[in-house]
Amino acid sequence: MVSSSVHDGSLSAIEQYLREVKQTPPLSDEEEVHLLCCIENGNVEQAKRCPDASVLRIAAQARDRLVAGYQPLLLSLARRYVRHCRELELLDLVQEGNVGLLQALEKYDGNACSASFRTWAFSWVRGLMVLALAQYESAIRLPLEKARAIRQMGIVNTRLLSELGREPSISETAKEMCLSEHDVRDLIVLQEQQVVSIHTFPDPDEDCKLEDVIADPGMADTTDEELRDLLKDALAMLPDRERLIINLRYGFEDGLAHTQKEVAYLLGVTIKTVSIVDRQAQLRLRKLLCAA
Repeated sequence: MVSSSVHDGSLSAIEQYLREVKQTPPLSDEEEVHLLCCIENGNVEQAKRCPDASVLRIAAQARDRLVAGYQPLLLSLARRYVRHCRELELLDLVQEGNVGLLQALEKYDGNACSASFRTWAFSWVRGLMVLALAQYESAIRLPLEKARAIRQMGIVNTRLLSELGREPSISETAKEMCLSEHDVRDLIVLQEQQVVSIHTFPDPDEDCKLEDVIADPGMADTTDEELRDLLKDALAMLPDRERLIINLRYGFEDGLAHTQKEVAYLLGVTIKTVSIVDRQAQLRLRKLLCAA
């Protein structure tokens, strides 16, 4: 997490944080598994009346190392989301992400959860950042309980996606959230009010806008609203895998686009796989829109 030394006066908070992230060694898969085991051992000891202090100390050190190792991911997401902010700053989003990461650590059970911790943590980190955006940056300011419900819906859907291998239905999401299908549909409507613009860049490293992906001379007079309606219909006709990646890449799920690297990280596949499926989906979308 952001060190308290950021206020020493010699460097700004953001400069100090970026220096710390750069100096932190990367977290390998093997080390992550070891750290999670140490944390789990600490949780077991904590539940005892007379816990082993040395085990608790190792668990605390493991938690600190895991949080530090996840800072590049938090920073990547915060940098992407901060573009949409007028009030929140980069470190505000980083801190929200750290809260999400700590909550993910508290609730993760590797024995009961089929999702990897990486996928689990990604959903919590993104969820807390999106919650902050919904509260402070949304054009339509949501009540706190609604914003939390939308964030929880995203977490539930991510977990069900991992367990089922497909996007969950409204009824499946409603059952997991202990809500009615009507309530879940209302949350989806509120979530879709955070509409991504077709003129935004989904990836800072790619000179490609969503309007370029679906560009067609015959649609020159189509308005953004009409185009979004056409896109919604076309997306429903894509194979599940292509629709999922397009939704994540261009922000149709939460109004915030993600890079190919972030999508690969979330889904546990290679960047090359995401790139290939992304391109296939773009070509299929163009054909569907041209035929519309």
